[in-house]
Amino acid sequence: MHSKVVRLYLIPLFLLLVGLAGLYLGYFHTGPSCVQSVATESTCTPHAAGTIDPVPTVVGAVFVLVAVYSFFRFRRTENVRGPVRDVTRGTGLELQALLARDMRASYTKHHPASLSEFDRQMLSLFDSIEAGAGDIDTKIETLRIYVQKEGRFQRLKHQYRANTVWRTGDESLQWVSETWQLRTNWARLRLLGPTWGKYTIAAAWVPPPSIAVSPTTQAEVTAG
Repeated sequence: MHSKVVRLYLIPLFLLLVGLAGLYLGYFHTGPSCVQSVATESTCTPHAAGTIDPVPTVVGAVFVLVAVYSFFRFRRTENVRGPVRDVTRGTGLELQALLARDMRASYTKHHPASLSEFDRQMLSLFDSIEAGAGDIDTKIETLRIYVQKEGRFQRLKHQYRANTVWRTGDESLQWVSETWQLRTNWARLRLLGPTWGKYTIAAAWVPPPSIAVSPTTQAEVTAG
């Protein structure tokens, strides 16, 4: 509970205060404004209140924007994770099916217009994930090939959409050892497009123990 409060309120508040201090120093504060040059020594000129000192003003504005972004980002994360964090929602195949149903509902809500071929393949992938079918990897690869053959703008749009699907699903899973395999399975959606950062991706979709038919070797693939 305390970590939630720190992340949700204290961190954005700290960033906001730093940003407001920068804006104050850059516009309202009366004092010297110094510029350090490589070729010359530091030069200071008087700064009158009501005039803009660019450096602290820009730094302050950046901190304010980061504070606002962090607050809404953390709020969104808590809102998404809330229902799934209930331990009564199960693990294994039950949780995998629940994740697929939630993502299908979210996907159709945000893309209610006539479905494109990409949308139909994505919804078909959700169906296989919910049922624990054996064609999940095949559908991911088929979707990846389809996206790679699209025109540049359509490809970028659908890669962004796939990344949003992955991120939303990943944020809905509690970060505990019981969900690690499902999170690395779900990260295979990142194979549909360019990725940033490092995440552990399953080499193949590993079914939950309740439906596993044979041992599957898990390899770690890092997307960067």
